[in-house]
Formats: sequence, C-alpha cells, structure tokens
Amino acid sequence: VQVVRREQPSPLKLLYSSSTMSATVYDISGNEMDQSNEPLPLSDKHYLIFAVGLLSPICNPSDSTMAFYEPIRNKWTECQKLPSIRGRNGVAVCGRKIYAIGGNDSKERLKTCDVYDSETDQWTEARNLNSVRSAMATGVIDGKIYVAGGYDGRSALDSMEMLNPSDPEPAWTMAQQMSKLRGAPASCVLNGMLYVIGGYVGIHQIHKDGEFFNPATNTWTAIAPMRHRRCRFGATVLNGQIYVAGGFDGTAFLRDLERYDPVTNTWTVLKQMKERRSRASLAVSGGKLYVFGGFDGLQNLTSVEMYDPQTNTWIYRADMIAHSGGISVGCLPIPALISLSLANPETDHLD
Repeated sequence: VQVVRREQPSPLKLLYSSSTMSATVYDISGNEMDQSNEPLPLSDKHYLIFAVGLLSPICNPSDSTMAFYEPIRNKWTECQKLPSIRGRNGVAVCGRKIYAIGGNDSKERLKTCDVYDSETDQWTEARNLNSVRSAMATGVIDGKIYVAGGYDGRSALDSMEMLNPSDPEPAWTMAQQMSKLRGAPASCVLNGMLYVIGGYVGIHQIHKDGEFFNPATNTWTAIAPMRHRRCRFGATVLNGQIYVAGGFDGTAFLRDLERYDPVTNTWTVLKQMKERRSRASLAVSGGKLYVFGGFDGLQNLTSVEMYDPQTNTWIYRADMIAHSGGISVGCLPIPALISLSLANPETDHLD
C-alpha cells in the first residue's frame, strides 16, 4: 500500500484560499467593492498586519516567529518563522513581499536582510545593507525601499540607503543623508515622501522635529516640531494625515497621540492611549489605528489598542500571542472574501 503524504497548508495559504463566505467582496488589492465597483478610500482598506522580528536575550531560534493579525476577526495566527533572529529591525512591504531589514540579534547590530514571499509562504535571503543598523526609519516609494537613521551600536545615524528590488541585480546604494542624526525615529510614507520624525542623538538629546525626503528632488525638508519630543515610537498614515503614538522623551514613557496635517504643517494632540508604550508599532486597517506591544517602563507588553479617529477613543483588542515588547509590523491587503458581519470590529468579542 502506497502512503501519500500531503503537505499541510500554512495558515496564510488557508486564509488566502478562503472564499466560502459571501457578502462584501474585496478585490485582490484589498479594496471593498460596492455595486458600482468603486473602491473604498486607501485608509479604509482592510489588511493583514504582520508582526516581524523579536529581540531575544538568549537568541533562541524558536523566538524568530512571525504572526499576523486579522483586525476584522480580531484574531492572531502564527505563521512562517524568520530564518534568523532579529529584533528592532526595519520592515518594508513591496507588493506581497515583506522585507526584514537589519536590526539586532542580542549580540550585535545587523546588516543582513531577509524577504518573505506571502504567495509561496517562504523566506529567502536578501542583499545586505552597506551599514549595520537597528531602530531605523523605513519606507517604500515607487517600489523602492528606503532606510534612514537608526543606531549602529556606537552612535545614532543620519545616513540613508535605497534598494530597488526590481533591478536585475538588486543592491543597496547610499542616498541623500538626513539633516541630523536620528536614532530610533518614527517613519511613514505620505504623498510619495518619506517622513522621518523624532529620534535621538543621545539619551539626553531627543528630537521634537522631523523632516521628509522627496525622491524627485533628492532633498530633505523640515516640518513643524511635535508637541512632545520622543524617540522609540511609531508613526502611520490615516486619512491623509500622520499619527504618532507613544515613545520615550528621555525621562518618561509616553501615552501621547499626536496628528500631523501636511497641508497646514501643524500638530494636534489627541486622546492618550490606555498604556504607556515605547518601541510600539502602528498600523492602519479599516479606517482604524492599531498600536502593538511596546515597553511601559516596567515590562514588555503584549496588549493591542485600537483608536477610532471619528470618536477620538481607544479600546483594547486581542493580545499578541507570539510577541511582546518592541516589534515591527508590515501590512498586506486582504485578497479573500470577507463577511460583512465581521467587518465591524466594534461587534467582535475578545476571546
């Protein structure tokens, strides 16, 4: 009798192939389609949010896990492990590939990079950075990955590198440096510009200001300072504005949330988070802002909070199952059919 072994499909492949639910339809880019086939605004898209990288003091390979969060279902699922230990790494999403860039393996800062292909559910090695760096700014513009600033184990950095994955032989190249040293800044991409905000020169010199890089002119331009100086915090874009949350100001761990309007070049202070969080990561899905993990000054956090910009309120969501403390996240659009009854996170129950 011949025994045929069937490969067990990954949780991600099962999710991608799930199409048994009927109701609201999402196209391959994650756009919700109505009867007129008009997509939702970018900020209202629904995503899978991947937690990538975890700093382990014992460098246990089992700690290299990756997990994804489904905001619609308020559910975490472990998936393909990273091939190497890294934390405080950069994360960049190009198409359906997730890049884990540099970071720290608890022994030294890294220049190595790995790339995850969500369609094959496999990790492979990517080209090394030119410089070791952790706690860096990252962003993707026109399919090109930018990393800026960070920490090399000796000092904060002002340098920037760029990778074009579509090149026949991709390689990181040095790009225009920032106006100042920025270790552990926050970053995001808005209107084709890479924003790098806050960060530190040293523990007693933490920035309130930020700047953005314009690839078309190869220049950096300063923006108005935040209300609070901070490093080790997160940033993301929602409804055409930049949100920053948490961080460390040199003396205290922060709960503060601020919003930047690029049209008026002004910051607005919003409702504080429920918990203090440094090294937390931010992401947007379905018009809501999510904050993951972090450190509150006493312990690493597994908790997740969700902010509703329409009501200026925070609520807790499902705790992370495989990570705690500082993590990095990347978002992939949902390609499956999703039940409309699941699309409102307010109706979910925390298990």
